[in-house]
Amino acid sequence: MISKKQNDLANLELQAAVNTLYSDSKFLMTINFIISVCIPFTLGLIGIVKDYSIFIYLAIFCSLSSIALSCWIKNIRSSAVQMQELYDRSIFNLKWNKLYLGEKPNNHQVTLLSEKYKKKYGDFSEFLNWYTSPAATYQYPMAIILCQSQNLSWDIPNRERYYKTVLAFIIFLIFVFFGVSIYYFENILLFIKTLSASIPIVIFLFFLVLEHKETVKEGNRLNSEIEDALSQLSNNSTTNQEVISLAEEVQNAVYSYRKSARPIPNKLHKYFKNQNETLSIRNIQRYIDNYL
Repeated sequence: MISKKQNDLANLELQAAVNTLYSDSKFLMTINFIISVCIPFTLGLIGIVKDYSIFIYLAIFCSLSSIALSCWIKNIRSSAVQMQELYDRSIFNLKWNKLYLGEKPNNHQVTLLSEKYKKKYGDFSEFLNWYTSPAATYQYPMAIILCQSQNLSWDIPNRERYYKTVLAFIIFLIFVFFGVSIYYFENILLFIKTLSASIPIVIFLFFLVLEHKETVKEGNRLNSEIEDALSQLSNNSTTNQEVISLAEEVQNAVYSYRKSARPIPNKLHKYFKNQNETLSIRNIQRYIDNYL
């Protein structure tokens, strides 16, 4: 059931719309990184050896601009998460929980975004068989739980790789900044002003580490909950309705997980796609062998 429904045109268009929104948000996040980190960092370095007064104001302006841009990014991400949720609930045959999820995404917006994707890439073939075997081909409704687990097994490894790499890079930049500041140290006032330019970097570092670590922690917790659920569902007396009820609870948790998760670069997903899919298939097969 899931293996067929996920390849329906309407669902492929949903995935294309989701991809477009996430790509837009990631582009804006790159701009935000430049505004909130790269520019203030550069201004700080220049300010060490030249008159600093204008640079500190520019750094503050960049920080304020970053706040406004972050709000815009948050709205785009929220729309992407809702469309992704609609895709899952459509192929899983789960009801849309308006009280918890709000209004369904607008069909007109889905069409516009999917057409934007199609003009750029030609078709929706990238989204065919989104959930791989053996999860999507397993008997319904147990297949829902397996697909939900696959969602997390794709995301968590990439998220750990990404935030650790970026964290190491930003720490390196901070060491360079302080090293140059100390080398050109002339007076305490100049040093304090130069030091203040590192604030955007510290803010970015703090939120990056906090968000990704919390997301990974929550993802691992959900994985454990799903594994415990599969262990309970291994009882042959479990009815389909009980499985669907559990799937509803898990899907709500997955929605919350996505809503709080900071997107990571598409290139990272593509680079590790085959590796992650292989590990995911092995993980799902282990669930089936051990619990089902």
